[in-house]
Amino acid sequence: MPSGYTGLFIRDYVGETSSEAGSGGWTNSPDIICNGVNPLSDPSSLTTTSNYSAGLPAARSETPTKKNFVYVRGINVDAPNTTSTIYLYYADASLNLLPTGWQTSGITYNAVSTNAAAIPVGSNGDIVATTTPSYIWTPPQAGHHYCLVAWARNGTDQGTAPTLPTISSWSDVGTFILEHPEVAWRNLQELAPAEGVYQKTVSVGNPPAGGNVSIGLSFENVPAGGTWQFTVPLSANKNLTKSGTTLSDQSYAVTFPVTLPANWVTSITFSYTPPANTPIPANASIEPLVTTGVGGDTLALVKERAPHRLLTKKADDDSGIKHEMVVGSVRYDLTS
Repeated sequence: MPSGYTGLFIRDYVGETSSEAGSGGWTNSPDIICNGVNPLSDPSSLTTTSNYSAGLPAARSETPTKKNFVYVRGINVDAPNTTSTIYLYYADASLNLLPTGWQTSGITYNAVSTNAAAIPVGSNGDIVATTTPSYIWTPPQAGHHYCLVAWARNGTDQGTAPTLPTISSWSDVGTFILEHPEVAWRNLQELAPAEGVYQKTVSVGNPPAGGNVSIGLSFENVPAGGTWQFTVPLSANKNLTKSGTTLSDQSYAVTFPVTLPANWVTSITFSYTPPANTPIPANASIEPLVTTGVGGDTLALVKERAPHRLLTKKADDDSGIKHEMVVGSVRYDLTS
């Protein structure tokens, strides 16, 4: 995170601050809360220090075609007695939430059709949220899952909606992430097994130019000894298909280099079969992801601004250490 951040700060993950590194999910903001068709019984719970530190309430109940209550929370960073404006968007679930796909229709705030919520942020260190009123969001399509994006506008131009960029390449995705710490994503789903197998297909969100990336899976507290597999279509008759065995209950990722063709619409289908008679921990998750290789000045920026997006692994040719930046992901919490 760059030094000198001023204004409302919305976290990417529990434990993140505006100036310190941490660990956690890449698109799992604890400050974007969707409580489904019912409002929070106590909206003030959003701004208690204990709940903020723990990322509570962890509500993510999304009911398509119904009015959902959505809250966005943040902390005032070095900006006493000011206001900030939060802009809320939603997008089709995808590893890469290209801004050209962000939508605002069906979002209201304070009974007005708008995705902008101007709120006082108080004094330095105050925790604030869109509590009364909350956002009301009607996801448009049944049987569909969406992800939420919140953009905090601080300073003198906050009344002007952000200009959503057209991103054409994977390197542009990484640049956008590094240059916009005021943007947070909630790209998180629950995944239940079918006949003992966890399986899901999700869009990759390939930018128009395509390019050289790595695609794979990240595991968090997933029982060792299970088997995983994923497939990514690369053309009409060519797929990237990989499989393996989960190695440990700790956090780790497996990624594989691939070239995604320009203007190629693709997805990743992954599965995980746990070992027999092994319970799934409550905090287990699998995260399909896309990474790009980074080095030099870009590596230094990632370490400063987004250390939680940095993967370090052995180079594919065993020549040394390779650094990768996560530029897209969806985390799936495994349920029993």
